[in-house]
Amino acid sequence: MRIAQELHRAWVRDAAFYEGPVPSNMTLISRIASLVRTVEPRWTFLTNHARVLLCIAEDPGVRLREIGERVGIMERAAHRLVRELDDAGYVSRERHGRRNRYAINPNLHLPEPLARRQRVGDLLAVLTKPGSWSTPQSTPHPDDAQVPAGQPARTG
Repeated sequence: MRIAQELHRAWVRDAAFYEGPVPSNMTLISRIASLVRTVEPRWTFLTNHARVLLCIAEDPGVRLREIGERVGIMERAAHRLVRELDDAGYVSRERHGRRNRYAINPNLHLPEPLARRQRVGDLLAVLTKPGSWSTPQSTPHPDDAQVPAGQPARTG
């Protein structure tokens, strides 16, 4: 439905560009294909995991169906991504009646090899409004443990 609405908007926008009939050399198929290219980019900077995390940051009580709609995936895929984020410790789920409420752990490092020094909280600070997402009881990441004086630092 969302794609159909976007196609309609793009068609109206592009039809206003032409001052007269649409050129005859534009077949219906090529016209739709060009509209789809203008509506949906072919790539994105964020993975679906990051996009799901952003949905949760914006609304900790968000439903899986809503996550799927916002990210552009099926509800089942949204469930799998939330479960993977939960299993990895990036989010935690708490049952509130018939619904889940999510909390984000901002202390975990990003899994991306090129960004391992950055934490989830750093990413969310860039992509969301400050203070717009909730956190569970904060526990430091094991890699961030302070080494007592006189003991060698752990490497590895």
